[in-house]
Amino acid sequence: MRILHTTEFYDPHAGGNLAIQRISEGLVRRGHSVTVATTFLSERTSAEIAGVKIEPFRIRGSLVKGIRGDVARYQQCLLEGDFDVVTNFFADIWTTDLTFGVLDRIRGARVLATPCLSKLARPTHRRYFYSNYLDALAKYDRVVYL
Repeated sequence: MRILHTTEFYDPHAGGNLAIQRISEGLVRRGHSVTVATTFLSERTSAEIAGVKIEPFRIRGSLVKGIRGDVARYQQCLLEGDFDVVTNFFADIWTTDLTFGVLDRIRGARVLATPCLSKLARPTHRRYFYSNYLDALAKYDRVVYL
């Protein structure tokens, strides 16, 4: 299977999620092709880590804070990447938020996996969660809350 995982940070960034890294590398060991769409980091010296392909993007922000960078190239990757599965990890980050606008055009299965909604009660995030996020949920094939 061709799988795309999206997350704001990935190895070698200290904020990269170890669980996503382990899932990605485990799927590679099982014979799947895994790509991680993530933030460009100048200290990342390879386009592949433990068999996981890294697709870096010079993008920052979220729908709440505003998004800056190469949005068109990222959305083109989502739509033209020919992935069997696209998994967005976390909410209120650019990798997930930019997927919302093209979710209904992604050919593969669409999965949202988020560990928590800690910002749900914040007044600054009310519109995000009660509009953008709710509208997008109906377009995912699976939603996983941890």
